[in-house]
Amino acid sequence: MNLPCANVSVIVLSGGFGTRLRSALADQPKCLAPVCGRAFIDYLLESVAAAGFEHVVLATGYLAGEVQQHCKEGQDWGLKISYSREEEPLGTAGAMRLAEPICRGDIVIVMNGDSHVSVSFEKLLSYHARHQGAATMVLAEVQDRRRFGTVEFERGGRVIRFEEKGGHGAGWVNAGVYALDREVLNSVPEGNVSFEHVTLPSLLSSHDLYALPVESELVDIGTPDSLASAQSYLGFDA
Repeated sequence: MNLPCANVSVIVLSGGFGTRLRSALADQPKCLAPVCGRAFIDYLLESVAAAGFEHVVLATGYLAGEVQQHCKEGQDWGLKISYSREEEPLGTAGAMRLAEPICRGDIVIVMNGDSHVSVSFEKLLSYHARHQGAATMVLAEVQDRRRFGTVEFERGGRVIRFEEKGGHGAGWVNAGVYALDREVLNSVPEGNVSFEHVTLPSLLSSHDLYALPVESELVDIGTPDSLASAQSYLGFDA
């Protein structure tokens, strides 16, 4: 099954309030946090463009105008950028549902706007098509999983269990990148809905959720400490 990136839209979730970052990033959208002199979202859009994607939907909310002013129509990355905007908080799944009508094709890539992981998108799309599940989530291995919930999966890739935050030692965690059938987004109920706490568990229950583990460091900017760590990691690519 041929799924070229050019025919697939990417939704970047860019509407978070960044509450835990307020001490380090006041009055600025989280995805625009400066990392090595550039906005964090620049790194995400560069990776998307390098993979051959052409269309991105930025799912905005908090300070949406600043995100749009920075990214414009995507010409700096050779992309076509569209925008969906929450007038009230819709949660991660609600934001995806709002962005869905703007997307192309039967498959959608979704990325968190506050984390970065190196993944072959071509491999992700191929893996998703081969397993024929409704959703595929990218996993990264961390050495300290206390801040993260971990994901258990079978040898064949099917996800079998989520474990809440607070464990000890290394583990595979959700890297915030997904390949989703459009039907997943269409099925999200109205209102404020969490993808992580509502949609993913429902997909787990229906055995429609697969995992693609990748050998890449997970960089997130959700806290002042992790934002500082991102400076040293992404500085190598700046």
